[in-house]
Amino acid sequence: MTLDVEPSRRAMTRLARPLDITELELAEGILAISNAKMADAMRTITVEKGIDPREFTLVAYGGAGPMHAVELAYELEIGEILIPRFPGTFSAWGMLQSDIRSDFTASFFVPADQVDPAAMRKVCQSLQDQGRALLEQEHVASENMAFALSADLRYVGQENTLGIPFSNASQVGDILKGFHNAHERRFGHAQPGNPVEFVNLRLAAVGRLARERRQPPASIAQETTPVIGEREVIFGGRTVRANIFNRALFTEQTRYCGPAVIEEESATTFVPSGYAFHLDDWGNLVIRKEG
Repeated sequence: MTLDVEPSRRAMTRLARPLDITELELAEGILAISNAKMADAMRTITVEKGIDPREFTLVAYGGAGPMHAVELAYELEIGEILIPRFPGTFSAWGMLQSDIRSDFTASFFVPADQVDPAAMRKVCQSLQDQGRALLEQEHVASENMAFALSADLRYVGQENTLGIPFSNASQVGDILKGFHNAHERRFGHAQPGNPVEFVNLRLAAVGRLARERRQPPASIAQETTPVIGEREVIFGGRTVRANIFNRALFTEQTRYCGPAVIEEESATTFVPSGYAFHLDDWGNLVIRKEG
């Protein structure tokens, strides 16, 4: 879709007038609020869980993700951004590369000190039979089937459970030890002397599929320039001239600097001043803060 600029501008002007600001100030305000909300969501899954986002690379995909990526990285002090090839179809490609998986659950509400290993093995075998039957319906060969068991446990009196993987239903003691260790990691404490109860048994039935190995992009002639134009962009309240790049014409390891707008079929990436970018050997766009 091509943005119809003038009707968009008129709509923004109608919204901006009661606020006594210009339509461009309103547009930047909308982006600032959107970026702040996304940054807060990212803090929820990193900082609030004791994870320092500065130690990671931000991977941005989807049709809109690359437009916001550098701003979000700046908010979270992340120094490197990676944008995969064809970001707008990255999720669809991932689905095609994913194994077949079905999950099965059986209630197994038993105090840990009363678990009968034989009864537990019987329930696990029933779950595996269900999983195998479903994978056979999907025409998965037996050698490509995999089964992973886990148990939901909790301390008596708790509401929430923790899923503990196991391979042998006879080794209840090992499952309990895994539960106490997982509780320590998740909540910072454990009570090995307190009574524990099993709640559910689970099985993940996985059908492994052949994956297509992604090939590096075809080489582009060194004399080909990816810069296809130049235009004014507004960033941080200032108008700057930015080069317009065609991502399909990049060559590996050639380094460029912002401000830049990088266009491709399924997404647009904006790189402000102070950032440099290049393609790696697999065609991923890598953006780093200079200095």
